[in-house]
Amino acid sequence: LSSTLAQPPPVATSGNSANAPLPTAASSSPSITLTPADVVEPGQEHTGRWTAEEHEAFLTALRKYGKEWKKVAARVRTRTVVQTRTHAQKYFQKLQRAMAGGGGATKE
Repeated sequence: LSSTLAQPPPVATSGNSANAPLPTAASSSPSITLTPADVVEPGQEHTGRWTAEEHEAFLTALRKYGKEWKKVAARVRTRTVVQTRTHAQKYFQKLQRAMAGGGGATKE
């Protein structure tokens, strides 16, 4: 794989996620080259609720790579890129609800 990866479409959210806090270092992080072994094969991924370990790996990778979902999924290692984008969408919605005072800040 070359170091230039096709960018996935933007994550659709029900609100304006531009205001959601997202600490990133994507522009200053060194580029990594992903191999097919770095991303879980469809059919081999975990399903259902994300474990605490998966979510922590997601948060760490989100801080490091921003919205580069292929890199984030490669760090999680047990979820596909699509599952990772969906998890991020729900996570951002939860942050928005919490910031708006609507609750939803429970541990998942």
